[in-house]
Amino acid sequence: MANRRRRRVDSDSEPSTPERRHALSDILNLTQQLTPSKSPGRVDELRASLQSLANAAAEADSAKDRQIADLENQALPRPPRKRRKRLNRHEGADDSLPNAASLEERVREAGRHFAVEEALFLVNEVDTWDPDREEVTFEPEEEYEEEEYRVQSQVEDILDLLPPDARPLRTEGWIADSFLDGLNSQRSTMANRMRHGSAQHLVSDADRVSLDDTSSARFQAFKDRIGYVEETDTEAAHYSAFKAPILYDEFNGDIDVHHIFRNPLLLKIYASAIRGEHGAKGLFSDKGPYLPRANTIAKIHRITRTSTGAIANSAILALWMFSADTDFTMCGDQTGINYAKRYEEYVKQLREGLRKKKSWALELFKHWDSVLFPNSDDSLGQSAAGNSAAEQQERDEAAAAFNSAASRHSSPSDGDNDHGDHNRSSPEPAPGRQEGSSQAGPSQASSQAGASSGAGSSHQPGVSPQAHSSRSTARPRRRAHRRR
Repeated sequence: MANRRRRRVDSDSEPSTPERRHALSDILNLTQQLTPSKSPGRVDELRASLQSLANAAAEADSAKDRQIADLENQALPRPPRKRRKRLNRHEGADDSLPNAASLEERVREAGRHFAVEEALFLVNEVDTWDPDREEVTFEPEEEYEEEEYRVQSQVEDILDLLPPDARPLRTEGWIADSFLDGLNSQRSTMANRMRHGSAQHLVSDADRVSLDDTSSARFQAFKDRIGYVEETDTEAAHYSAFKAPILYDEFNGDIDVHHIFRNPLLLKIYASAIRGEHGAKGLFSDKGPYLPRANTIAKIHRITRTSTGAIANSAILALWMFSADTDFTMCGDQTGINYAKRYEEYVKQLREGLRKKKSWALELFKHWDSVLFPNSDDSLGQSAAGNSAAEQQERDEAAAAFNSAASRHSSPSDGDNDHGDHNRSSPEPAPGRQEGSSQAGPSQASSQAGASSGAGSSHQPGVSPQAHSSRSTARPRRRAHRRR
């Protein structure tokens, strides 16, 4: 009973909380209770209470220190909020450069354009922007013999697309970073769009379910479609580059140049890339392709015909889309497919085919143009309604016919035959014709029209010579076998 009473008295003398008593006073009281007469259990309790009070006091001091620091920070002038570096590359520009922020955005847009029409990956990112890299010259047929040739080729492609005021600054870090920002973001957008936003216009509902599934599920569902070859006693498992059924409209197990790169899916992928999420809608329907009113990549960069890069990019996007790979990177994280290498293999054959005027290549581009750009002046596959080359030929023929018509000269005896126009001055003779010469007959008009429309007739069928000459003037660096 006495022990119980003594314990209650001791308890009453302890501080209850730091808020009710000053911390130092509470600690002093507790230390006074640490006497030899206290039992070991009680001593442990007092020590625990002391430790608790000490911790609380330390936390209170820390809180005060933080409060003081906050008050001091509030009294200081607040610096401007730092913007994300990726969206503020122009801060690295020279102070004397006018409108650097605007130039940064235009360079970034050039990077997006490069991803759509040229390539989704650079051959060598370091060498491409190296200010000390020496330019090399090579023949078109040598482009894929050396890496430095391929780098030089991409540098020329980049220069073609960069704004003129950015070309002298190409090797500056902030210009390179802005371009790569556009290239990388566009590649990511295109890959994400193919598996998700645009998938409803690209594949069947059953395929869409598998596309959204796990990597292993995609592998089992689509491995044969993208050219997977099982392991054998003599050969390791791998993915075939040119015997992937997804590249063909008709596949019989062999490489067939007349059917490769003609799978409708590839054209739908490119339509989605340049015309937005719903760009592939109705692409092969009788009503024709869906042309959105929005300011799409195709409108911004006036893409009016198929490039070699467009077909090669669409091919590797199709492979990745149905692969087990998670992210669209240069080398697949699950399959090991080197997508940059695949691009080079495909684009090499396309450019060689155009350079050598191979029938399979010319017909391939005519097919793509007829589906994607049927009404374009640059198209090799114009529709009946949009065959501007034929229309231009007819206009030339009409102009020749009208110009070759004989002039009429009035005389006093013609007074009443002027239909009231006797006060109008006589028309001048047609250029190149002598007064009183006879009217040219139909055969002569036709021959003149043919001479007019046949000038420079070495252009490819279905493409107006005016379109080709204007493009070559606008972009003198562009090589013909690139078709852009």
